[in-house]
Amino acid sequence: MKKLISLLTLIPWSLTLTGGLSGCGCSDNSTGKKDSGVDADAAQTDDGQVDSQIDGAHDADRDSGRDGHVDAAPVDAFVYHDCMAPREVQEITPGELYRIPVNEQEYHGGFDWNGQYLVQSDRRCEWPNYGQDLYMIDLQTMEESLVVARLGGQAGLSLDGSSFVYSDFSFAIENDPENNYRTELILHDLITHDETRLTYSNEGKVWPKFNGTHIVYEGLEYISPSDDYATLRLLDIATSEEIVLATEEQGITSSNIWDINSEYVAWRAVPDGEPRSAWDVFLYHIPTGQTSRLNTRSDYIFDVLLSPERVVWTERRNDYWGIYSRDLVTQVEETIVEGDADRMLRGVNQNLVTWWDFSRSGCEFPCSSYDIFISDLENGITRRLTSTSNQWGIGPSTCKWLFYSEIDSSVSFRLYAKDMVAAGILDQNCHLIACDPDTEPCPMLEWIGPP
Repeated sequence: MKKLISLLTLIPWSLTLTGGLSGCGCSDNSTGKKDSGVDADAAQTDDGQVDSQIDGAHDADRDSGRDGHVDAAPVDAFVYHDCMAPREVQEITPGELYRIPVNEQEYHGGFDWNGQYLVQSDRRCEWPNYGQDLYMIDLQTMEESLVVARLGGQAGLSLDGSSFVYSDFSFAIENDPENNYRTELILHDLITHDETRLTYSNEGKVWPKFNGTHIVYEGLEYISPSDDYATLRLLDIATSEEIVLATEEQGITSSNIWDINSEYVAWRAVPDGEPRSAWDVFLYHIPTGQTSRLNTRSDYIFDVLLSPERVVWTERRNDYWGIYSRDLVTQVEETIVEGDADRMLRGVNQNLVTWWDFSRSGCEFPCSSYDIFISDLENGITRRLTSTSNQWGIGPSTCKWLFYSEIDSSVSFRLYAKDMVAAGILDQNCHLIACDPDTEPCPMLEWIGPP
């Protein structure tokens, strides 16, 4: 599938750079509960492939309602197979540390989480073309359930409250160069399991970020069997209207360096008329439709993320990568961390910022040895979370949960959930508790390794 398949093969590495771990719209305001009822009488065909009922459901979905929204087949309309069955979340430290079930030796498509749910795509069955299924873990019960069965892969998913949006490859048509880029954006309700197909076009739509009412994503327009044209787009779910925020000439090329909150979209791009290496941070104000740029100090911008009050980014100043923020109301800029080592932004949620820190390992980004640090922007406390420098995957911390991974290679990793309150790292008010592991015993993330 040309470029889209090549993107799929890169996702295990992108999880640690620009994929699901950094794209989490994390919050702790989800209250919905989910019925985990997965059909226990899972059927399986003789050849181990998905039964034709799945194809039939997709064909009906493809051919109906192209001028508007349409409900896709619910999860219980598909035939289940043993390989799709939910797995047990392993409790490593009682009430504090859990290992999340993933097919660690195969392609993993991404995940997102908030205070109530973790949603992930995982290739547990040997579906063709990197096909994956989607699973949900209720973080109150630590029980996993299958929520979407798909023959296609997913190029990104994004969770907000009790709904999530994902990019579905099931609509791509093999051996048709004008259609095998094709993906569609699907909205899934975790409480009712209703699905709504949001888009209808022969184009790719990847790396969505979702704020409940709008989706920002990369659109890929077919040019030739070896080329496409990328744009950054914003979709209004209520009206189905789209606008283009940036183009390939401005550097929108599967970089996944954008984010969204309730009012703003933020992204990295090249200003019109400037050299391709001259990056800056741009903001689009959704209520007014106004676009502005930050006019950062250097041309070297990497990650760009949003909290409700701030835009936060990684920028290279004085020969090292550092992390900076700007208040969206006052426009006051703040240095979160900089100095004589690289620091790379990994997550932002409310007052908490997480990053990779290369100061102890002594190497420079993008080497694979670093530590995880966290900073509380309200009380000013910063602390190291990892006991050893290694190749860690990390995203935002909610006011309770931190999800991180141990990465052995591009196809081998392990995913964990840490209760930061139970561990004594955060207090009940979402504030970081001071502790210096260089001078006193502190609760840490320890490298566990393969089971």
